[in-house]
Amino acid sequence: MADLVNRWGADCKGKNGYSQVAAVVGATYPEVIKSLREKYDRMFFLVPGYGAQGGSGKSVQYAFDRFGHGAAVCASRSIL
Repeated sequence: MADLVNRWGADCKGKNGYSQVAAVVGATYPEVIKSLREKYDRMFFLVPGYGAQGGSGKSVQYAFDRFGHGAAVCASRSIL
């Protein structure tokens, strides 16, 4: 699926060079986040599952590039 997302977003990059087509990667799967970031350095990630669902700062650290860009971490359940 990540290959398809990468292909769909190849021609629509934002001003920071990230694709405007995002991949959803769960915060509770840090090993998947890390492997996807290594392979797709310009793909934007939407990362749900932070907080009440078990994701932590440590588990989502690999979603971001060295400047802290490239992902949006979501914490919906923990704020209810």
